[in-house]
Amino acid sequence: EQGKEKPQIIYDIVYNPLQTRFIQDAKKYNITIISGLSMFFQQASAQFRLWTGKELPKEAEWALQNALTNN
Repeated sequence: EQGKEKPQIIYDIVYNPLQTRFIQDAKKYNITIISGLSMFFQQASAQFRLWTGKELPKEAEWALQNALTNN
């Protein structure tokens, strides 16, 4: 529509399913996407730190991301 600007970036907080309609529509218009996995990993990292007092190892994040995206 005239007068409306296209968003430059979208942040989807849903991580299951990974490819929501919101993300699919954004891809059609070449909009930068931050998926729900970003929020999911931030929550996991915060919970891990609260329970263990340590930072979540990056390897754990990578392993989880691979498990979630390669099914």
